[in-house]
Amino acid sequence: MPATIDVTQQRQARRPRIAVTLGDQAGIGPELVAKLLNNPANRQRADIVLLADSSEFQSALSDAGGLHVDVTPEPAGPQNIQILDDNTASRYPCTKGDISKITGGRCLYQLKRALKMVQSGDIDAIVFAPLNKSSLKLAGMTEEDELRWFAKQLNYEGTTSEINIAGPLWTGRVTSHIALGQVAERISQNSVSKSIELLHRLRYVLSKVFGSTFADIAQVGIWCRLTTACGMRIEPSQWREWIIRTRRDRSHPSGCSGNPRKWYRRSGTVSL
Repeated sequence: MPATIDVTQQRQARRPRIAVTLGDQAGIGPELVAKLLNNPANRQRADIVLLADSSEFQSALSDAGGLHVDVTPEPAGPQNIQILDDNTASRYPCTKGDISKITGGRCLYQLKRALKMVQSGDIDAIVFAPLNKSSLKLAGMTEEDELRWFAKQLNYEGTTSEINIAGPLWTGRVTSHIALGQVAERISQNSVSKSIELLHRLRYVLSKVFGSTFADIAQVGIWCRLTTACGMRIEPSQWREWIIRTRRDRSHPSGCSGNPRKWYRRSGTVSL
């Protein structure tokens, strides 16, 4: 199944459905999830499906200070958290503090379960606790990070990036999870344009799916990064040329209509 959202379909009014995994069980992930689910306010915001064995979650509650959180195999709802216990924990005997193929394998196993649920439409999003990239790579992940691994699992070949959200401020990235020495070579006209385009597409999709309105996009920090990491200066006139050409050739890549927006530099920020 495609890993995309069809914005032409009418969204059924319902609570968001979120799958949660414990992350790397040799680290702090399970404890963080236990505290997250112990907060009644979080349980009221979405229908939560926990992907873990009951024994793993009970251990997480103990590590979090002996918390008590009720879970049930019944469908998730405002009053309960659903746990999908498939009794596989014994295949992955994890030891706290270890970096190992076993702990990495457990993470990948649960993430694959979550991705299948996304593809089938059973959930809307995935929340995963911290992962250990060394363990993931020992378990067979060859991609530079989990996002590229997600893209490969979903056969997605488009732009992949974190979107960092801090209240009304949303930012995308041009580079991520690479050595500092590789940063300069990864910053180019194409990579910058793709990052900005991704934010634009996301804004469009969310406005269609959730009926929300979003402020203008600002790709913050690109000016600074280009001048310091690359040792070169990109003039505002060049930015405008880059983006206008991208917009013209791809004809509103998000699929939205309307008058073309102007790009300009203001206080080191390129804005849409």
